[in-house]
Amino acid sequence: MTRVLAATLAAATLFFGCPPPEMMTDVCAGRKAGDLVITEAMIDPEGTDTGGEWVEVFNTLGTPLNMKGLTLYVRDTDGSGAKSHAIRAGTAEARSYFTMGDIRSGANPAWINYSYADGLGSMGNGHGVIGVKCGTTILAEYSYTVAAAPNRSRMLDGLGDPTGVGLPESSYCDSAVTPKYFGNNAGSPGQANPRCPMVVTNTCDETAAGHKPGDLIVTEVMPDPDSTDTGNEWIEIYNTLSTPVDLTGLTLYFQDTDGTGLKKHVIASGLAPSQGYYVFGDVRSGANPAWINDTYGADLGALGNTRGTVGIGCNNSTVTEFTYNFPAKSTRSRMLDGVGAPTVLQASVEANYCDAPLGSIYFGNNNGSPGVANPRCVVEAMNGTCLENGVARPIVAPQSGDLMITEVMAAPAAAADTTGEWIELLARAPVDLNDLTISSTTSSTKLTSMNCINVASGDYVLLARSADTFVNGDLPPPKAVYSGLSLSDTNNQRIYLGRGDSGIDEISIFASSSGKSWQLDANKLDPGSNDDPNNFCKAFQKWHLDGGGDYGSPGAFNYPCPVLDAGTDAGSAPMGQCIDPVSTLPRDIRAPPLGDLVITEWMANPNAVSDSNGEYFEVLAKSDCDLNGVAVQVGTSKTFLNSTNCLPVTANSYLVFGKNTVAAQNGNLPALTAVFTGGLTDSAQTLTVLGADGGIHDVVAYVGSTTGASTQVSHDFENATDNDNVLHQCTTPTDHRYGLLAADGGLTGDRGTPGQANVVCP
Repeated sequence: MTRVLAATLAAATLFFGCPPPEMMTDVCAGRKAGDLVITEAMIDPEGTDTGGEWVEVFNTLGTPLNMKGLTLYVRDTDGSGAKSHAIRAGTAEARSYFTMGDIRSGANPAWINYSYADGLGSMGNGHGVIGVKCGTTILAEYSYTVAAAPNRSRMLDGLGDPTGVGLPESSYCDSAVTPKYFGNNAGSPGQANPRCPMVVTNTCDETAAGHKPGDLIVTEVMPDPDSTDTGNEWIEIYNTLSTPVDLTGLTLYFQDTDGTGLKKHVIASGLAPSQGYYVFGDVRSGANPAWINDTYGADLGALGNTRGTVGIGCNNSTVTEFTYNFPAKSTRSRMLDGVGAPTVLQASVEANYCDAPLGSIYFGNNNGSPGVANPRCVVEAMNGTCLENGVARPIVAPQSGDLMITEVMAAPAAAADTTGEWIELLARAPVDLNDLTISSTTSSTKLTSMNCINVASGDYVLLARSADTFVNGDLPPPKAVYSGLSLSDTNNQRIYLGRGDSGIDEISIFASSSGKSWQLDANKLDPGSNDDPNNFCKAFQKWHLDGGGDYGSPGAFNYPCPVLDAGTDAGSAPMGQCIDPVSTLPRDIRAPPLGDLVITEWMANPNAVSDSNGEYFEVLAKSDCDLNGVAVQVGTSKTFLNSTNCLPVTANSYLVFGKNTVAAQNGNLPALTAVFTGGLTDSAQTLTVLGADGGIHDVVAYVGSTTGASTQVSHDFENATDNDNVLHQCTTPTDHRYGLLAADGGLTGDRGTPGQANVVCP
């Protein structure tokens, strides 16, 4: 039987001149993040952008990389204005550079290997994202939020070999004003980059103690003091080292979260005590108050009340930085939670910051702790009570870690974003959700209710944009419905959980795939693990047992993330498991042993209905098993039986595969196991049943057919060895019919026994 199939496939290959689709090479096979690096881009060339922009990539591999089939793309940093170009030709040689340019007419200049013409339009001069991907796998990407210098390329520092995935913007700089490669344009397209020019803005030494990332931490900021901002704002840092740190020559800075409005102050002198605090203030005249160590005068202007980034840099390196995305409370500093000594890990999560507790006054009406250890963040009672069964009681407010974000659906396919997005929380303590704030990178919402929204420890809590199953993708009933919060489909984003001024949890997730949620690995259900976006994977099971709807487990436990090869999408990863229809829990798929699925009957030429509706073939299952992953093949047309739910069958059951599931149209066939593609030609055809591993259960090749009658394998020979012998096959007798019911109660349809035991052939 194997030889019959091999011969058939070989003949098909010779006849059509190319292999079947499943045998074609996938251009993305083996491609992974880091194969390419964006090493240089001309964002704002001399004159018009048209014809002068270009993007350079470096092949990090030791072998040539075929660029054909890859996609070059640009977009704004907020995800808007996305444009892409499918690369049609070109090879990046091993460990070499490949430059693609906006050349719209004439020959390519010497520094351009390939033209993408007008495919990308003009890149944004102020900010943007440039990348190369293969399918959905991002091979290289560079984001810039600082405006490009005119006539100078933006390049990766030429220190060492260009390597790395998601290199920070600080690794790039504008090229020196010389040398020029054309006209007044400076850069090195197609060649190794030089070192970034040294910016002599201070005398700091990046190798000295206290000048390395993490040695200093921004622990407190006063963005909105009582009365006027001028003269009253301040920034506190903490020295994590056991020795004092000389701050001379470092740069204190503030900018908006989108990178605009950058203002700097070079620190003239100062010494941060070992494992102690140092405070910079906006003091423009007179002596410094007792809580201010040094003044930056008017250099930083006014700090943003609603959002901003403060930090300290040393030449091209960031020593410490804190970004806040939520409006500050007037007269209250934004501070790092005072649990223990400040650490870099703690300060890397915005949810660990809160507004200073009321009553912690250091001057006038201003609350904070400049120059000393911060107090613990305090959960505020807000309105304080909620109704439970009509009786008011105090709200049980969650503390940090009592709730954690475990699943996010940002790109539903079964519903619109405005009604189908949802977020799942895991309750780690019995708390109320009243007055809980949920924020994304661009928007936020608060859960408000007169009634207590209480959850028990261990509950998986579904929060959705709609409770209407007709518009929300047929979700389970949500615990609460929210509005005003929208999630990005295409961009990486943060999602923050807080109450009052205290953070409870925060996660980061990558861009979403349509119809698939991001799930936290079931083996990593703790607040520390969900800080890492790599501990989330795209859902690979659907929440409906019938296989409909989107992928995810809203309001229910998550599954362990699969261990995947690089570049594999978890949303389509074979897990070897399915959801049992009785227990609704995952279990191993019971694959049938090869030879246990036997072809026993086929109808190639029905008379009562058309071939396109009435054709069928029958398979005998000889053992209790699941059909998940099994494929049936008619000629060269293959149909896979794939489902996240188990497809169980019992031993000695007859399975019917047909072309149409409507009984009134298919000749009144019994319920079909599946609908197959291709057709059972009247003259000759080959039928095959394949296992999930590609092994062959059975192959039958028939020649000829009888109008209105099926061909049956004699009941005595229903096995994968004897059933393909024509001596063991016969046309169904006239007294065995199925289908149309006559007025006298007899069947007047076609001859066959679909779904039933076969006759014993004469």
